[in-house]
Amino acid sequence: MAHGTPDWGLVGPKRTTYGLDDVGEAAVRLGSPHLFDRRGDCLHLTDFGDGIGIWQFGSSGAGSGTSLVTEHGRQGAYSVGLTAGSTLNREAHMWVLLPYPVHSLCGLEFSFALDGSTAYFESRFMWYTGGEWCRARVRFDMANQRLEYYNALGGYTIFADPVRARAAMYCEDTMKIVMDLARHEYIRCIFNNVRFDMRGMMARAVGSVLSPSLNVDIWHYSVAANVSEGYVDNVIITQNEPVYQG
Repeated sequence: MAHGTPDWGLVGPKRTTYGLDDVGEAAVRLGSPHLFDRRGDCLHLTDFGDGIGIWQFGSSGAGSGTSLVTEHGRQGAYSVGLTAGSTLNREAHMWVLLPYPVHSLCGLEFSFALDGSTAYFESRFMWYTGGEWCRARVRFDMANQRLEYYNALGGYTIFADPVRARAAMYCEDTMKIVMDLARHEYIRCIFNNVRFDMRGMMARAVGSVLSPSLNVDIWHYSVAANVSEGYVDNVIITQNEPVYQG
């Protein structure tokens, strides 16, 4: 029985091959890391197959460090190791500075691995508008198995409890947050197979005259007096995300 359509048109079904109306599916089949939640237009994406590229790294505490590693990934040969130290701030982080986008809904997605000494894995947006400094953060609390967001008052508020993840050697957990940069509002968080509607939850904003810019960060924290190994892969930053929550 005839099925599918040719890639170069929408008519003329064939018996032996399937056409692809969804070009995103074709991209994933060719190896794109944009496979978890395909909404939004990409500002930046990487599976670190070409190295660390435009990303920058930092860490704090005894035993801490960051590296490009040839294991622990979500796909492909590489991932980034974020080893959080046992003293000082007990963290390792990575960040990228991007051209300031047109105001829209922007997303940050990444896959990660953590160990039993992880305190938090945290995703961050920080943007300057020319009049304000805005900060949005969502973190996974490993010990309590829950999600928290950085609120308008500068503290953390629980919005999902419980949320399950386990210590693993490979990047088998994925988190995505979507922000409305114009309204300083959280839109949604996707954690593995569960989606959380965050509309009405507001980010932190204070006055600033610095020029417009956008920073996107990923942070890994250890529990006190422990060194914790974490890994990150398939990082995707998007704009023009839909409001649709399904």
